[in-house]
Amino acid sequence: RIHVLCSVVAVFAGTLCMQPFDVVRTRVMNQAFDAQGRGLLYASPVDCCIQTVRSEGPAALYKGFAAHYLRGAPHVTLLFVILEQFKKYRPLDMLHT
Repeated sequence: RIHVLCSVVAVFAGTLCMQPFDVVRTRVMNQAFDAQGRGLLYASPVDCCIQTVRSEGPAALYKGFAAHYLRGAPHVTLLFVILEQFKKYRPLDMLHT
């Protein structure tokens, strides 16, 4: 069905766009901090991104992609399919009255 295909593509695109931000956020949050609360490894998220790409290559920004995709795909697929089935029995214009 078209809804299943659309949901799978939507999750893929969302994961593709957001994964680098998730990787950088996780690395910045998990680094050790000094007494003043400054990170010992990265000065900023941009610094983290630059260091990661230099030391591990661009693919490092997509570590964990499969896990995030496999978590999101079933959720969004079920959501879209159930919503479409719900709309058959109760059109959206009736929900706003």
